[in-house]
Order: sequence, then C-alpha cells, then structure tokens
Amino acid sequence: MVRDMLAVMLSQMGLTVLQAGDGFEAVEIFRQHPVEIHCVLTDLTMPRMGGGWEVISALREIRPDIPVILASGYDEARVMAGEHPEWPQAFLKKPYRYDDLREAIGRVLTAVYKLDLDKMVRKTLKNGVWEASQDTG
Repeated sequence: MVRDMLAVMLSQMGLTVLQAGDGFEAVEIFRQHPVEIHCVLTDLTMPRMGGGWEVISALREIRPDIPVILASGYDEARVMAGEHPEWPQAFLKKPYRYDDLREAIGRVLTAVYKLDLDKMVRKTLKNGVWEASQDTG
C-alpha cells in the first residue's frame, strides 16, 4: 500500500509517523495530538472528506500554524489554481522520490520552525537497518 511505503520513507528520515486512512480520521488524530504533530502530509484526494483542501482547513481550525505539505498526481499549477481558504507550505507532485519528500519536509521544518532536518536526525545504515540518533553537535 502506498501509505505504508510512505510511512517507511518518513520513518527512515527519523520521523515519527501517525497514519490516517481518510480525511475524518486525519482530523481526529490531529485533534488528539495537536502539540506533538509538527507537520502534516496530505493528499489532494482524500476519502470521506472533500479532499486535501478541506483537511487543511479543518486542521487549521484546530491549530492555525500547522505546516502542511499537499501531494497530488495533478500538476502544481492546476492544484493551486483558484481560491482556497488555506494554503499548504509545500506541494509534492506524485509520484515523488525519497529525496523529493525529504527536501519538502526539510524546507517546511526550516521555514516554520527554523529546524534543519539533517542536523535534527543523523541516519546510519547498520546491517541493512536504518538507525536514527539525535544530533547533539
């Protein structure tokens, strides 16, 4: 499943992942963890809700400063055209690669929290398993 593969990619970056199967579940998970969640990655097309735009608006009602990355198979100009009550901090065109995802998350964390993803988490590959450790330097 694509969502599971994405969770693996994010975990390999040293990030904690909370998954939602649809927009309503995403908003409920966010409502339960508004402080712990530092960034949301959502798809433009979400089951059981009006799509990524509605998810972004619902999340921002709970916490107006939450950074969001919006993903879609449509091109960015088409997705961003029109009026929307809320806007994402970044856009990812599907299919995207690990490096694209990492760059988008790093850019958002840097812009919003002044955090450097590479300095926050160092990854090492040991016996085929990614291990993450906090950078203290």
